[in-house]
Amino acid sequence: MSSLILTGIVTDYKKGSKAMRYLVGLGAGKQKFEVDLVLRNKKDQNVIAMKTVIDRKIGGLLRGSDEKGQYDFAEKISDFIRSSIDQ
Repeated sequence: MSSLILTGIVTDYKKGSKAMRYLVGLGAGKQKFEVDLVLRNKKDQNVIAMKTVIDRKIGGLLRGSDEKGQYDFAEKISDFIRSSIDQ
């Protein structure tokens, strides 16, 4: 396996409000993070895979924390890389 380069461009970001997600719900305070990712082979710069990764936090009690949002987003990126190199 050769070295890989992962690049991304943030195409949409809404900070949202943790308090609104917890207190109001029903989509109030929703958070969104969207990035277009490109995975390349470092040696020859060939594109291995491309994907738009989106993470949203809408609910308060189960899915609304900022830390969970960061963890979920990192997990989606990790899954993208893993599935791309397993092809």
